[in-house]
Amino acid sequence: MGEPAQSEWGLTQEELQALREAFADVSEREGAPRDREAERGPQDRSGQGEAGRRGAARPVSGHSEQAEAAPGAGGAPLAGMSRVWVEGGEIRVHHEPGTRRHPVLHPGPYVRLWVNDEPVVDTRAIFPGDEVRVEVGQEEQPVEVQHRVTPDGMHCFLSLKGGRSGRLRLMDQPPAQELTLVAVPDRSVPRSGPSVKDLVTYLQEEAGVRVPIDQDALQRLVAGLEEELEVAAGTPPGESEDGRVEYLVPFSVERVEVTDEMTDAVDYLDLQRIPTVTAGTTLALISAGRRGTPGSDVHGQVVEAREPHQPVLRPGPGTRMVDDGRAVVATQAGRPAVQGDLLMVLPTYTVQGDVDVESGHVRFDGDVVVLGSVNEGTKVVAGGRVTVAGSASGATVRGRLGVRVSGGVVGSTLAAGGLAATARALVAEINPMLLALERLLASVHYLKQQPAYQSGRSRRPPDGVLIKRMVEMKFRDLPGLVEQFHGRSEAFDEVDVGLEDVAALLHKLLVAPGPMLLQEIDPLEEAIQQLRVAAYRLEADAATSADITVQHVQNAKLHASGRITIRKGSIFNSEVLAGTGITVHRGVVRGGSLQVFRGEISLDEVGSPSGTRTCLEVVEGGSVQARLLHPNVVVEIAGRRFVADTLLRQVRFTTTQDGELKQGVFRTPPPE
Repeated sequence: MGEPAQSEWGLTQEELQALREAFADVSEREGAPRDREAERGPQDRSGQGEAGRRGAARPVSGHSEQAEAAPGAGGAPLAGMSRVWVEGGEIRVHHEPGTRRHPVLHPGPYVRLWVNDEPVVDTRAIFPGDEVRVEVGQEEQPVEVQHRVTPDGMHCFLSLKGGRSGRLRLMDQPPAQELTLVAVPDRSVPRSGPSVKDLVTYLQEEAGVRVPIDQDALQRLVAGLEEELEVAAGTPPGESEDGRVEYLVPFSVERVEVTDEMTDAVDYLDLQRIPTVTAGTTLALISAGRRGTPGSDVHGQVVEAREPHQPVLRPGPGTRMVDDGRAVVATQAGRPAVQGDLLMVLPTYTVQGDVDVESGHVRFDGDVVVLGSVNEGTKVVAGGRVTVAGSASGATVRGRLGVRVSGGVVGSTLAAGGLAATARALVAEINPMLLALERLLASVHYLKQQPAYQSGRSRRPPDGVLIKRMVEMKFRDLPGLVEQFHGRSEAFDEVDVGLEDVAALLHKLLVAPGPMLLQEIDPLEEAIQQLRVAAYRLEADAATSADITVQHVQNAKLHASGRITIRKGSIFNSEVLAGTGITVHRGVVRGGSLQVFRGEISLDEVGSPSGTRTCLEVVEGGSVQARLLHPNVVVEIAGRRFVADTLLRQVRFTTTQDGELKQGVFRTPPPE
């Protein structure tokens, strides 16, 4: 073990600490009497000091006014001054001729000071001719053995403190006009304390260590002072392997690469391919996690490896679990989709022409393809994506996973991704009701298993009677919940996950006189299962990101949880809201408002030379950029607003780290 680190005066850290403690002890006792004593001159010193019981008296070396100069006496701070210092454990005094200010000594802890055989308790000036004697006492410092084990029980540390047989010495100090005498442990005295064998016994008996002990660490502890080392370590458990899900099919839309070998005309708006699967296709494989091998702590106790994370994958519509839950296969043809941990196959419904008054509304829990247009007063609501080959005029189009309209959108409402707020509200309403329904179902099954019910076959009441009695006895709030749920039918159209039919069925079965019409419990079980699937879908809706892509927008409303892209046309007097971004490639944005929750608004031209009011907003954080930005255009990012009063070109707005709006320029990307 190396020597202790020393200060610029050659003092160890231990000595410096002792010096600080001595000054703190003396500072409470020093004051005006010390200065008066220094000015008073020699006094009557007839008192005889008491000899110390421990330690040896140390006389001053050189007390005449012509004593040898102290080390460093030529330095500027002490030149021309009387001074005192400690060298080799001896007190040295230098009296500067002609000065009226004399050196001053303070006895620190464990130090006894006599001047002319008179004991000094507080402070004493040293005058020419004074005889100074000092005695250093002893400090009891027994060896203290301590151990600590980390909370996980895998590491044991041992420390030894003290053990220098109590001997102290006077610490060397540089020259000063005023000095506090400090006692420090005498390192020349061999350390006394336990041996390595003693420490091994202590660790085994007191600390309960049952693993091999580091003998080298114990040797270093015995040879050192107040040092802590790790002396034993357990065996950590093996690393657990988490389970995983391996998807075997693509879920995203793929884009066809355009090559020189293509001979037919290429429609660059029709290069996307929707992935499809057939019934029986394996969609995903599930690998279970494996726990690592056990370890042991320093006490010899078994430490189990962490519990591995087990993957969760639920089969949704169009899929089922096989191979003891290790694989998911498609039960129908369609497009595979995954939302959170729910895996589905969504079949596609194709409209061979327009959606109009003759065809009526189209509602489908999957993808919808309209080969014509969606006309005035009609609705297309899909649980997957909606693709319209024509235009949308005075219509409503909603797709949970996205909406694409090849033509223009005039006077219509388009929504992609559902309404997250509505979905969350419905989940909060459905979950308590679903829990009560599942408990009701379990209670009815329990009653039907009782001996009294089994024995009376000829007198068994219909299941509806049992349901009615259980509702009256234990689930009195359930009919009210179902009634309230059924009354929310207007919101179901916005998310459309089959809730309207479920709500109607539950209302028919549970609200009076519904239960009395049931002979068997099967219809109720089916309704509860449908409600359970709907709840899964709603939970996924809250986090779904879906995009809208159209050609042209006029007097319309577009809401998307993901991005909104206008390919070649413009936006006139419309309300456009997106979750992650809005892009208008080549057209004009004039009138109305564009809002992005978090992301970028990227436009070609916005506003008009006549100053048409147009609002662009990014709610939380992002940027707004445009090639041309006309006067009276409002730009707002994270609450910071800018109103253009002149024509701006190649402008880009962002926010600084302090939240202030920053205006800059951007380069137009090269033509595609």
